[in-house]
Amino acid sequence: MHHPPSPIYPNNTAFQRFLPTGPLAFLPLSEEASTMVWSTRPELAAALKKISPEALTVMVNAGYSVPESTLAILNERLLASPPELFTVEMINSIIQSEPALTASIDQTLPPSITSISPRSIASFPLRLSHADTYTAHRTVLVGDAAHTIHPLAGQGLNMGLADVRSLANTLEKAKMTGMDLGSELAIRDYPKERYTENHLMLSATDHLNQIFGARNGVVNWIRGTGLDVINEVGWIKKVFMAGAGAGVKVTGTGANPGKDAGLGWQGLLANAVEGAGQLRGVVGGVASMAGDMLKSSMRRGPPGR
Repeated sequence: MHHPPSPIYPNNTAFQRFLPTGPLAFLPLSEEASTMVWSTRPELAAALKKISPEALTVMVNAGYSVPESTLAILNERLLASPPELFTVEMINSIIQSEPALTASIDQTLPPSITSISPRSIASFPLRLSHADTYTAHRTVLVGDAAHTIHPLAGQGLNMGLADVRSLANTLEKAKMTGMDLGSELAIRDYPKERYTENHLMLSATDHLNQIFGARNGVVNWIRGTGLDVINEVGWIKKVFMAGAGAGVKVTGTGANPGKDAGLGWQGLLANAVEGAGQLRGVVGGVASMAGDMLKSSMRRGPPGR
C-alpha cells in the first residue's frame, strides 16, 4: 500500500491498532510504501477482498482513525451489501453521519493510505501450531515447518532465523567433533535451545491477541495498567524485548525478582477469578504470559539492575 511522504514524520515506524475483530498493522518498506496485515473474522476478510481497491483503501484508513462503534456499522453494511455497492461514497457517507466524529478525525499518525496494489490483496487462515518435536531420523524442522504464529507480533521471521542460527551452530560443533551430522545425537542441542524459547513466544503472542481483543471496562483497566507496569519496570521490559528479538541481554548478578516474587500468585490469581467469564480468560492470559516470561528470565540467569 502507498501513502504520500510526510515532511514531519518519516515512514520508519510500524503501527498496530487492536480492534475487537482483530489487529490491523502495517510495517514501513520505504518512504512511500508499507506492507499491511489485517487480522479479522473470516466473513469480514472474504467481504473485504471482494470490494474495490479504492474502497478497501478507505476502509483501512477508517480502521486506524474512526471509533469502534463506527467500524461496527461499516462492518454490518459491508456484510449486507453486494461488493459493487459498497463504494467509497457509501463508506464516507456512514463516517460523516457521525457529526461529532467528522471534526475530530486526525490521521497524522499513522499516515493515510492513498492506494493499495490489487495484486497484493490476499487472505489466508491464521493458525497457531507447534510441532511435538523438531527432530526425527535424519530430519530436522526449522521455521514455519516447526511452528506458526499469529502475525500481530511480527516475530515469525525472527523465530525462523533464530532456529537456523541455532541449528548451524549445533552442526558446526558436531562437525568439529567428527559426528554424523544426520544423527539425532548430533543435533540434540538444537531443540534444547529453541523449543522452549519458541513456545514462550507462541504462548505470549496468543495471549496478547486474546487480551487486546477483549472489550470490558475492567479488562481495559487491567490491560492498560499491565502495560504501564511493563514499561516502567526495567527488567521485565528487557525480558519482553529479548524475547522479541530486540537484542537485549538479560544478565547480571542482582537480586532475583523471580525468586523473590515467586510464581504462586499465578495460581492464586487464576483461582480468584474462576468463573468470571471474559475477565477470567484475560487475567489468566496475563498470568500465564507473565509466568512464562519469569521462568524464561530465571533460566537465562537473574536479571541485573
